[in-house]
Amino acid sequence: MREDTPVTNSRTNNAFGWLQIVNALVWAATMVAIAVVAKASDNFIYVLLVLIVGGSMSWMAIYSAAQRAHTT
Repeated sequence: MREDTPVTNSRTNNAFGWLQIVNALVWAATMVAIAVVAKASDNFIYVLLVLIVGGSMSWMAIYSAAQRAHTT
């Protein structure tokens, strides 16, 4: 094991943590914008569902990449 492994893991943890926070903020802002724009739309609930699923999937992709980075 290399001596700088804990530092690298700490940097990786911080990078993926910030990426998850930014991702959550971007998706939240997107959902609010869609809610404002499509307030009177009949298909609003479906659009919101797609956005929630998309946000969840992107969060899981970031989480999976973080887990994969920790195992290598």
